[in-house]
Amino acid sequence: MTPVSGDNEAVNRILAGESGTIETTSSSGELDLIGFAQVPELPWGVMVITPSATALAIINTMTQNTLISTGFIILATGALGAILALGVTRPLRRLVAGITEMGQGNLDYQIATNTGDEVGDLSRAINDMARELKYTLVSRGKLAKEIIERTQAELALKEKEARLQSLFS
Repeated sequence: MTPVSGDNEAVNRILAGESGTIETTSSSGELDLIGFAQVPELPWGVMVITPSATALAIINTMTQNTLISTGFIILATGALGAILALGVTRPLRRLVAGITEMGQGNLDYQIATNTGDEVGDLSRAINDMARELKYTLVSRGKLAKEIIERTQAELALKEKEARLQSLFS
């Protein structure tokens, strides 16, 4: 065993009865990690000196792996978010295009409904509404045509009646 010289902080702390770790600069200028402890019930102390780079290599590797894993998770989350966003926006775009087409008078246009969600329910409801509106417009058109025909027939009948009345007079 080598007797302690007392010119090292770790040595001074061991002699003071302390235990712990410190980081110091070695004579070559590298950082060293020193772990030291008093041996219980003996007038001895234990000191282990390791270069900090060696002692912290595992932690540095774990930190690097964690950062890489976090990066991959962020990328995967972004890609999944983009896919989900497309899955939501595509049916909405079809819905808007269909409503625009129907608004321009094309009541025969049918919005594609591939989904069973709320957007699909809304698309089907709009398709049903367009079908009912077309039926109503066609029915009103037929009714208007019938009213015009009856009005024309009534006018013709009144003209005949007026002629007959004038002939009778």
